Amino acid sequence: MKQMVFLVPGFFGFKEFGDLNYFNGVKPLLERKLSELGADAEVVELHTLPTSSIRRRAADLLQTIEGLGALEASDLVLVGHSTGGLDARMAATPGVQLVAGDLEERIGRKLRGVVTVATPHYGTPIALFFNGLQGRNILFALASSSASRPGRYAIALGAQVLSLIARLDDLFGQRNTGLDFLAERLLRDIKANDDGPVWDFIRSVAHDQGAIVQLTPEAMDIFNAAVTNRPGVRYSSVIAAAPPPPRSFVRSKIRSVYTPLSMGLYSLTYLIASRYHEAYPYPEPTGEQAAMLEQALGAPCTPRSNDGIVPTLSAIWGELLHVAEADHLDVVGQFDGAGAASDYAGWLASGSRFGQRQFEKLWGAVAREVAASLDSAGARAQAAGA
Repeated sequence: MKQMVFLVPGFFGFKEFGDLNYFNGVKPLLERKLSELGADAEVVELHTLPTSSIRRRAADLLQTIEGLGALEASDLVLVGHSTGGLDARMAATPGVQLVAGDLEERIGRKLRGVVTVATPHYGTPIALFFNGLQGRNILFALASSSASRPGRYAIALGAQVLSLIARLDDLFGQRNTGLDFLAERLLRDIKANDDGPVWDFIRSVAHDQGAIVQLTPEAMDIFNAAVTNRPGVRYSSVIAAAPPPPRSFVRSKIRSVYTPLSMGLYSLTYLIASRYHEAYPYPEPTGEQAAMLEQALGAPCTPRSNDGIVPTLSAIWGELLHVAEADHLDVVGQFDGAGAASDYAGWLASGSRFGQRQFEKLWGAVAREVAASLDSAGARAQAAGA
């Protein structure tokens, strides 16, 4: 009896990018936790269309897992981070028509659980920013850089300059910094020619930015009315909240010239994500959920609380499995000192103090839910055969 668990990346997501991995350390950890629980499931990391519409991403998800043997499996579970959780929900929706034929229903009959991690079920104000003039100018600049030789040369030159700075700050004792890590894992692969994964990724972003419109609170209001839960499938969520600026500055260590830039970026995204839209409110947490939030965060969770990208209350869907004091990328292994690599550097200087112990606790909660979903499928099969 083959059981499969698929990890679905989110907005701007990728499977591997240079030497970077989206779900950094998640696959082996989840496999180990499942094995400890007696669940013999194959865990598979997926690629995605970075900024395409949720419908296209969900269709790509179905076709990808079909190609990986999902129809030969007895039980399936989808675990989606960020927008990947919305892809999973849409792919699981009964009666949805994403691809020709009946692939959606054949996959749906085997689906046992959908776990979402830091997913904007009720939208995120970050999407409103990218739909504004400033956000669109950023995306236009990305598109232009990939389409022109001068643009590619400018980005390649910038990558080389940053790599040089990363080497120079070692002379002042600033080793194993975020900039060092970025230079080693990604910047060295950026060349001026128009091939390679970096330019493929940028071209994909330039070609289709449908998800940016669809992640606004207004658009998600329609999404939730149309995208319904599949009967018999367990739905659950993991949510996160990070320290607000300036408290995050106090917690963050100045490790290199990159750190203040990362602090500034985090402050900007946090403040944008905290812009609560009163016409499209997030759901009120239940008493049990509110208690989980306060215990994990040490303070009440408000509509302005967020992980630097997604409002915390926007991420609740189904059973609440776990609350993490973490930023949006911490939860998928993008934190300082992740795994065995003590030099691994996180992307956002959020000051969350999220580490390996918290990472294992989070994915341990996901593993228990995945195992329970697979167990319930086995129990139903035994009951049907009795």
